[in-house]
Amino acid sequence: MMTALRLAIRFLLSRKSRTILSIIGISLGFALLFATNILMTSLEVANEGIAEEKYGRYEIIAGYQTASSFLTDEQVKDIQSYQEVSRTSSFLYPYIGDDHPYQSVTQLQPMYIGVDCVPLTSEHPLGKLSSGTLPGNGEIAIPYSWAKSHHLSIGSELTLPFPPGKDRTVRVSGILAKSEHTNFIFLFERKWLADATGQSGHTTTVMLDLSDLREKEAVLQKLNEIDPDLYIDRQAAKDTERSQLGGLNLSSRDWVPP
Repeated sequence: MMTALRLAIRFLLSRKSRTILSIIGISLGFALLFATNILMTSLEVANEGIAEEKYGRYEIIAGYQTASSFLTDEQVKDIQSYQEVSRTSSFLYPYIGDDHPYQSVTQLQPMYIGVDCVPLTSEHPLGKLSSGTLPGNGEIAIPYSWAKSHHLSIGSELTLPFPPGKDRTVRVSGILAKSEHTNFIFLFERKWLADATGQSGHTTTVMLDLSDLREKEAVLQKLNEIDPDLYIDRQAAKDTERSQLGGLNLSSRDWVPP
């Protein structure tokens, strides 16, 4: 036994240089592989951050572009239950469409939009605020330009028409970010606006954030099963940005939401 041990030690000593070089080579290989993985992960995170800052932290908007078609509360709950969906935010456009009977009454006002008071709403270009908060019951978020021209601020009150019901007085809870996209919209709490305009249980569009981008096609298929005529914005520009930055290469279909 001792003889075998001595022979093994002698062999290792005689091959010491080669053994050390082999160990160093293997160690460097593992270190390089580990560093490469860290670099790739860091690049993917950085690229995703760039895309999200530019296009928001959501992947899909699905719904309609007319007030005569809408998603029901049951359909919205079904969409929220998709295992691929991590967050949602719903929007109501009560007077959308050229043939809406009350458009002439509200045409001198910015477009009314009902939103959910959740963080995901602020990821949409129309939901970004310069100050204040998203509206709750009986509250409104107004355009930056409207606030300046009408000398309004957080806490101000204004009375607006809400066909087919009566005029209502609302309190300013927030000022929208200064942008051409928000110059002509008023934001209200969605369920409050639905009640005020006789559209309880209606949702015009729903915005989705996904837990896994690789499941995007699966979610789109499920949405098409709800209604093949459903309009879908799948953030095509965001997918293109990811592809150009070296991120996920996802196919796209364009739609600009109302």
